[in-house]
Amino acid sequence: VSYHLPLTNVADGVDWTYSEFRFGIALGFTSVPDEPRPVDTVIPPPPPPIAVAPQPLVSIALLRPSSKGLVPLDTITVEETRVIDLLPVLGHVYFDEGATQLPKRYLDAGTIAARQPDLLTPETATVAVLGVIARRLQEQPAARITLSGSTSNVANDNGLALARARAEAVRDALVDMGVQPTQLTVKARQLPVMPTRSSDPADADLANAENRRVEITSTDPLIMDPIILSSTLMTRDPESFVVRVASQLPADRQQQIMVSAVPSTMLDTAISADTMAWTIRTDDLMAEPGRINAAVRSDGVIDSVSAAINGISIERKASENLGGDEIERYSLILFAFDNASVTAEHERQLDRIRQRLRDGADVRIIGMTDAMGGSDYNRELSRRRALEVAKSLGLDERSIEAMGADSPRFSNGIPEGRAYNRTVVIEVRSHR
Repeated sequence: VSYHLPLTNVADGVDWTYSEFRFGIALGFTSVPDEPRPVDTVIPPPPPPIAVAPQPLVSIALLRPSSKGLVPLDTITVEETRVIDLLPVLGHVYFDEGATQLPKRYLDAGTIAARQPDLLTPETATVAVLGVIARRLQEQPAARITLSGSTSNVANDNGLALARARAEAVRDALVDMGVQPTQLTVKARQLPVMPTRSSDPADADLANAENRRVEITSTDPLIMDPIILSSTLMTRDPESFVVRVASQLPADRQQQIMVSAVPSTMLDTAISADTMAWTIRTDDLMAEPGRINAAVRSDGVIDSVSAAINGISIERKASENLGGDEIERYSLILFAFDNASVTAEHERQLDRIRQRLRDGADVRIIGMTDAMGGSDYNRELSRRRALEVAKSLGLDERSIEAMGADSPRFSNGIPEGRAYNRTVVIEVRSHR
């Protein structure tokens, strides 16, 4: 409490003053710390551990190759594609050295061609010339053919008498097949009109074997028309798969692994190892629905896996309107030995091919050679052959492939196979 006593006036010229009382209260304070709380001694339980699946003692997997390595296999696709082969008739019948007896392969294949032509394959058709020509001569009684026998003109194989005897052997075989003798004319030459001659001494025997022949020519081009063959191409995706087995069992415990394709078994074997992986090709699978089943068993421990088979047959494509491709293959022969010229006979076949080319069709022109000569030279020769055919068909160079002798269609071990390998194959794949 305070009191104020004035000693002077409030202002000059004013005669008054004022007194003042003041009252006040002062407060003081400070903070007091909290009492410590007791620590909770109960610890909550830890979270449960993450469950880890136990590693199986035995496991099996089906895998397929891919650009990223092996990946799980779910489906194998097996597809049928119809293939039409037009294979020219090779008007040659070849003989063994010094022989006049007709080789048995011509009689066997000729019988099939004359009686059951639908059973011919491209391989048997290469030696079926007698049966094919016999059937056509019977269908065309006005047609005539000439049989020109020849030799290789070497020490043990020469002379017109030998050449004529070979032509007569072919004539007799055709007569036995029902051809009228008046349709046949026999001639003889020392060497063929266009003999095979090789500059490489190593190929001399092969060249001589090709000159020991009877050449067949006809006044009627229909007699030498191509043979039309129908076949089925089977493609499989993937072409192989991997079976992988992992085991943690002791090595001395036998494991039974079985891989099967419904309905036929592909593999059934017992092996013992810690880790196993092997490749199985799908060549035996057919274009029908099914499954690949794989199982491993070891002392009662079993694991299994399966993959579907998607079979796309020609019949299924038709019934379900699935479309698909059709392949037509045309072979142009004969290219003469070491020759790339397109002949008038080739042009007759090229006219047929031009009519079959459809918009959107994929065309491959594949040049080929026999195995005589060097690989580089043969590849260049096959390129020139393919290029000549491409020009005649009005196609550019991008459609050609030069195979040389790398992938022969027929065996180079017999003269017929070598003659058929001197070819250009025109493959037309149409999309339906």
